[in-house]
Amino acid sequence: MILASITFYMFAVITILSSFMVIFSRNPVHSVLFLILAFINVAGLFILLGAEFLAMILIIVYHLGVLVTDSMVNGFVLRIVEVEHVI
Repeated sequence: MILASITFYMFAVITILSSFMVIFSRNPVHSVLFLILAFINVAGLFILLGAEFLAMILIIVYHLGVLVTDSMVNGFVLRIVEVEHVI
């Protein structure tokens, strides 16, 4: 019982801190990494609740979505930077 409570509070605190870091991080890559950390901790909370299916769906669907979105954003940013350097 004590171990479950400690793990729950650990996951909850890390989720809240990483969520704040997603908002306040200036670098978009760091923001995405903190978002992935928040998703992993929420999946850990789902596993503690006994909802393993939701945890796996969260990891598979949201991580793939974040990776695709991040790669598109980084691609656009790199193209804008290349265009500015050419001009």
